[in-house]
Amino acid sequence: MPFKTLNRRDFLKRSMASGAGVFGLGLTAKPFLSSSLSRASQLPTPDVTPKSYHFVFYNFAGAWDTLLSLDPRDPTLFDESNMGETGIQPGYQFLETTPKHGIYVDSDLGPLGGFVGDLRLSKYTQRMCLIRGINMETLSHTAGALRFMTGRMPEGVVPSRDSTDVVMATLLGGNDLVPNINLGSTSINTRHPSYASALNANSTSAVVAAMTRKNKLDPALEAQIAALHDQQNGCAHSAASVYLSRAHGARTTVRDILNSDVTTYFDFGAQSDFAAAIRGHYGFSANELSGVEARTALAEQALVNNISRCISI
Repeated sequence: MPFKTLNRRDFLKRSMASGAGVFGLGLTAKPFLSSSLSRASQLPTPDVTPKSYHFVFYNFAGAWDTLLSLDPRDPTLFDESNMGETGIQPGYQFLETTPKHGIYVDSDLGPLGGFVGDLRLSKYTQRMCLIRGINMETLSHTAGALRFMTGRMPEGVVPSRDSTDVVMATLLGGNDLVPNINLGSTSINTRHPSYASALNANSTSAVVAAMTRKNKLDPALEAQIAALHDQQNGCAHSAASVYLSRAHGARTTVRDILNSDVTTYFDFGAQSDFAAAIRGHYGFSANELSGVEARTALAEQALVNNISRCISI
């Protein structure tokens, strides 16, 4: 199905409606923001001092990918003969190709599927934490997905807490340009600060569109408009309204993003040596900007350039 490109106006409207604002924070962030830093001091912050962690949340849809990678089944214990007893059919015999090191390998984290590739090596497993065996307790895929994303059982199909990416973005603070980026997954924020809400997009080109200024006004006029918005935000009526406060946060955040000029890091469809090198490294073409390869490339660029510290794919 075709993806709808997220433009700047759509992003702003969604941010205001959901309390989302792409806010900015970061322990090692570049000085992208000015007004955003003062706003961060007005928001509630957790009583912790987190280290400079970075998170990439990969959501592997389906079951077989998990059995072939992070949560394998020993083929000597799980086969066709005892499928009725175990309730699991790994189906290893249906593979067209198998990794050269086998479909079931050992690592410092315990058994892994052979398709994890080099992630099985100790230089990577020393920096990983693998959690298995979460009891889903669900009767539907929707409830199961919510259980996975939030870490807590939903009430029917209604999440009972915010998603993990929002929680992590809140703990890391609000100084990165875009604290939380979500590429095709689901992000839920009902109780945390607006800066922790994700910038939602289905492709890297949609992220570029959301960060690109289409119709720029005269700088003096824009400065006057910004000053008026800031003055209105300081009045008692605005201060007493959660909606108006979130709307102002979203508006000023979008202003910071549009002035940041970071889209060159994500414009993988551009005819430039940089974009060509990124496409060659991750293995995708200029018109394949919604695939996992392009999304992974965006995650890497956002992390190493201190634009974001939480990315979901």
